[in-house]
Amino acid sequence: MSDVQPLLYIDDIESAIAFYRDRLGFDVNVFGHDAEGRASTCLVQLEDARFLVSREPSFAGATGGGVTLYFHLDAPVDLYADRFRGADGVQVAQELTDQMWGDRTFTIRDPWGYTLLFSSVANSA
Repeated sequence: MSDVQPLLYIDDIESAIAFYRDRLGFDVNVFGHDAEGRASTCLVQLEDARFLVSREPSFAGATGGGVTLYFHLDAPVDLYADRFRGADGVQVAQELTDQMWGDRTFTIRDPWGYTLLFSSVANSA
């Protein structure tokens, strides 16, 4: 199966792992390490959606700002919004909103400026 896994460059990967795993409750699997054995790349997952976080210099393109990760969830977005709202380091960019295209959305920004938009079908909320 082919898929796309967005890659976010975050130099302070230890803080990124703590944010996504410990504060937001995502699954995090570290699979890349540098010569000193420190984490350098990890897979971050929520339900079936995945993205990569790396501090490898070769991935240091644009950071923050220009990227939005859109998570279309099986579970009602309200459940995640309640969990994410109180997490340390989370900036709520848009509260729960029923969109014209039929989804209910909730949007946050991580400490590095990346936007995470979570959605589910509006009537499943």
